[in-house]
Amino acid sequence: MSAGFGTIDQVIAKLNQAITQIEERTMAGLIEAAAFLRYDMDTTPPLIPVGKTENLRLSWTATSVYNKGRPTVICGFTANYARWVHDNVGAKFTRPGSGANFFSAALNRNHKVILKIIRDKAKI
Repeated sequence: MSAGFGTIDQVIAKLNQAITQIEERTMAGLIEAAAFLRYDMDTTPPLIPVGKTENLRLSWTATSVYNKGRPTVICGFTANYARWVHDNVGAKFTRPGSGANFFSAALNRNHKVILKIIRDKAKI
C-alpha cells in the first residue's frame, strides 16, 4: 500500500473509471494528460528515482490506441523493475526528493487536473 493512496492498481482503476465517464474525450486530451502526469513525476516529490543510467525515468511511455472506437492512452514505465522500485517503501534512493509510490502519488495528487485536461479537450 502506498501512503494513504491505495495500491497502484486501485489508484489506476479509480482514475480509469472517471475517465471512461467523459463521453466525448479526445486523443489530444488523453495525450496532454499523460504528458502532464510525466512532467509532474519529475518535478513534484516523490520524484521518479534514478540510477546511474536513468533507465527507469527514461522508460516512460505513452501509447495512443483506439479501443472499440474510443480514444485510449496507455502509459507507464517499461523498465522491468519499475513496479518493484515503485512499491519499495523504505528504500533509500539517491535522487533528492525521489521515493516509492511516485506514480500512484502523482495520479492521486493530479486526479482532478488530469480529468480537467481531458474534459477541456473533449468534443462538444
